[in-house]
Amino acid sequence: MVNAQLAVGDTPRRSLLAPGWWSLRWSERLVFLCLVFLPLQKALTIEAGFPLKISEILLFFALISLWSGHSKSGWQSSPRLKTMTLVLGLLVSVVCASVMWNLLVPLPNDDFPGFDRSLTLDILLYGFYSVMVAIFWLVVSRQSSRVVGVGVSWATRLAALFCAVQIILYNFSDFDTMRLLNMELVVGGAYGEPFPRNGSFHEGNYLGAFAAAVLLILLRRRDWWGALLGLGMLIYSQSTGAIVAVMVGILIAFMMRPRALWQLVATGITLIGLALAYVVDPVREYLAFQVSKLTTLGEDSVAVGEAGRSIVIREGKWETALKIASDSPVLGVGPGRYGVWFHEKYDASLFPSDYQFSNGRAIAENAYGQVVAELGFIGLLIFLAFLILHLLAGSRLGFWEVAVAGTTIVTLWTAPSWTTLTYWMALGVLAAYYGAAKRRAAPLRDPSSVAVTS
Repeated sequence: MVNAQLAVGDTPRRSLLAPGWWSLRWSERLVFLCLVFLPLQKALTIEAGFPLKISEILLFFALISLWSGHSKSGWQSSPRLKTMTLVLGLLVSVVCASVMWNLLVPLPNDDFPGFDRSLTLDILLYGFYSVMVAIFWLVVSRQSSRVVGVGVSWATRLAALFCAVQIILYNFSDFDTMRLLNMELVVGGAYGEPFPRNGSFHEGNYLGAFAAAVLLILLRRRDWWGALLGLGMLIYSQSTGAIVAVMVGILIAFMMRPRALWQLVATGITLIGLALAYVVDPVREYLAFQVSKLTTLGEDSVAVGEAGRSIVIREGKWETALKIASDSPVLGVGPGRYGVWFHEKYDASLFPSDYQFSNGRAIAENAYGQVVAELGFIGLLIFLAFLILHLLAGSRLGFWEVAVAGTTIVTLWTAPSWTTLTYWMALGVLAAYYGAAKRRAAPLRDPSSVAVTS
């Protein structure tokens, strides 16, 4: 039985920033806080051989609360949610099988930049993290729509706060405080001069993916101030992939859930954006920078300018991922081991002529490329099926839900890692909205049909 206060819709104004704290169970409170602190993907993390995040600690305690037996309600799900869970279980099974198989596979005789622990411990850790994000989705998807919606609202405000802090510290060159907060500083050139772009995240792409998701979720909630902050962070991230993903996600929503009102709104926003691009110099420079990156697609990698460099490198890493997968098509090379085999399959013709390896771990910079390389084509097909189920669930709900699903699917194309909690937050929230809608639509049981026992 779902808490009556939490079973109501997530859009009334009174619920925008108030989840009804005292009516929540402990597991719901912990999941709520897990969502709130999710933007702290780099800032305020604890170094434990890997960056341990506050949201991960809270998820651990939420699981303890759930498994203690005091929070069983809310886990009865609709058939589609059960199907999603089944598909996710298959993906976890592939992860576990890939780990066990690749513990036995010989590795290339080479140095592996960025691997500062044993490769056995590394694959076990990355396998565990893959299972953890699946558990995160499972827990979030079973929450009430209000808990997850308000959690996203507060998470957006926390992320925006850290963006503001980063700007202030950068302008005052206070790098000591940045280090104290364990913040990463990544700058971009979309405004014509170096400017921060990552806030509390590792880099701008992570922030952009988060901003893209929360922008659409908060528009769905009619949290206009939160949506405005999401839009601001999307621009601040300077992430071309995230900006394109939002536009594609909304286009998919128009096709699957056509609504004249939103078409008018989108047209109005587009006209305002074009006017700003013509009148305001920083806006014009920003858009010109993003367009210049997109127009380099398909050009000779040697001739590509700096603006399109990242896209060319991503293309090369995608081709490399396919080469890795072609040699290990069933179970891949194992979680986290794209960087082990990248140098073995490296082809200089796929990258800019001056491309140099960094001292860090080589990553696919494409979630689908990472999955196919590390989990094989079977893992990729299961992962795609899981995403498509979310898109279909969104189509049963509304315009913004489809946009969230479509945007997430597109942002994964430029995702640094498929196990980043940001993407699983968007999918989990969408599944939670779907589950809540099904619970509200379910007919009440006839008291006469309930068996009475003495």
